[in-house]
Amino acid sequence: MAEVPEVEIIVRDLREAMVGRAIRSAEVLQPAAVRYPTLDEFIDLLEDRTILDAQRRAKYILMPLSGDLLLAIHFALWGTLMLVPAGQPAYRKHLSSGILTGRRSAFRRQTWIRTHGSRIPEVLAEKLDLNSLGPEALDPDFTVEVLARQLSKRRGALKTVLLNQRILAGLGNRDADESMWLAGIDPRRSAASLTMEELTRLHHAIVQV
Repeated sequence: MAEVPEVEIIVRDLREAMVGRAIRSAEVLQPAAVRYPTLDEFIDLLEDRTILDAQRRAKYILMPLSGDLLLAIHFALWGTLMLVPAGQPAYRKHLSSGILTGRRSAFRRQTWIRTHGSRIPEVLAEKLDLNSLGPEALDPDFTVEVLARQLSKRRGALKTVLLNQRILAGLGNRDADESMWLAGIDPRRSAASLTMEELTRLHHAIVQV
């Protein structure tokens, strides 16, 4: 499963390669990849839209489109993105869908996608459960004080707490392990038992990892 660093890198690549391009057409090879809306609506909504930006929230890729639309992508277990020249045939058996922008962006199986009018953000937030997510580890506002607040009342094992996306958004199994190892903190410790000095080390390690 892709972790936040991989998703962040892909979002930055999308900004370079896709922002400003118009979607000429869309093709869905695996209907299960489209979670919302219906398949026909999804294809129709994407046609002739311009990609305005690429953003990340936890492990979601959010791409605002012209016409007040937002394309949401999640890689699930094995998904990823491929960008290939428009004239080059893609390996269709490994793909779930694709969009043609002059280059072709293809989504590998396990990737699921949704689109919704961004003028109703509360609907999209509800469908993706975005409002329940905790602070972002890569957000400039993520400070040691924020981490202390999020962990202060959590009696569970530290690793379990760190993997809870409602407490801290985006940390995966690997990132949590490496952060605790770098900070020199036992993952079995109660999250609420950490001292301020330990929290400072853990915060620094999370951001570094």
